[in-house]
Amino acid sequence: MRINWSSTNMNIIDIYNQMKNGELLTRPYYQRRLVWTNADKEKFIDTILQGLPFPEVYLCQGELDTENLKTVYYVVDGQQRLTTIRNYIEGNLTIKTIPSYKDLNKEQQAEFVNYPVVVRQLGKISDENIKNIFDRLNKTDYTLNATELIYAQYQGEYITTARQLASEHAEFFEKTIGEKSINRMVDISFVLQIMSTLENRIYFSGDREVERFVDIYNEVYENKIYMYNLIKNAFNLFDEINLPLDSLFYKKSASFSLLTELCKIENRIDCNILKEKIFNFEQMLLENKEKDIETNELAKFYIYLYQGTASKTARDYRGEIIRKYILN
Repeated sequence: MRINWSSTNMNIIDIYNQMKNGELLTRPYYQRRLVWTNADKEKFIDTILQGLPFPEVYLCQGELDTENLKTVYYVVDGQQRLTTIRNYIEGNLTIKTIPSYKDLNKEQQAEFVNYPVVVRQLGKISDENIKNIFDRLNKTDYTLNATELIYAQYQGEYITTARQLASEHAEFFEKTIGEKSINRMVDISFVLQIMSTLENRIYFSGDREVERFVDIYNEVYENKIYMYNLIKNAFNLFDEINLPLDSLFYKKSASFSLLTELCKIENRIDCNILKEKIFNFEQMLLENKEKDIETNELAKFYIYLYQGTASKTARDYRGEIIRKYILN
């Protein structure tokens, strides 16, 4: 169906007031997490302060609030920009290189809030069309990763289980993948990989099986509580052993393999014994890492920590060696 869209300009003051009054909302189920760093946000606000243009914002019409006699609009694309503007005005933005909004003089504040934003109004359109437009915009302009694209389409029990686990173990992911990767949902992808490996009962390459399970268990995930507790216990055990930050098991590939194998064990391992085994294993790895990978399995394991990490071959081998040396 052809969409009858229109383009117009809205001043920042009008957009801000609509957001503040709940008349302009984002839709989390197809919006990415905010991926900008503070430096990115500062550069964007500086663009406005200098009166330079930025890309248009896409809005669509939501439901009519008959009680309050107002129409709600949703942000289809532009969440990061509009959220950054609001946070800047309200003083909730960490800034180092630009003046805060309250430090602008009256004339500068007036220029800022009267800045014209190019808005494309898509009118009243279906959720299917919203997702389609969002997907097309981000494929061409923003290059969403696989998990973000999946997250734009699914919000069922399977993916929300992964999101809950990732959120509860944010400290682990800060050490393992870093803040920017967390913002790009790599933490959720990590948990989805573990869940899908356990559901699949064997390792697989890349993200090949993830979307299949997200789709199968989108409406109902009967294994939800069991899977949640299984993975949570593995994370908790990993946290308890309190490895030093320079441990090889803070590498994403190594921690993925260790956590997955921990989930497969029925009996809980003593924390101190596990820590000692990991310590001894790392020492052996460092001693053997430069030996011939054709004859030395530890050298081969070390290679698979850095090369072809998401292949089935590498995942199978890392799992096998972890079971042999650490979880035997």
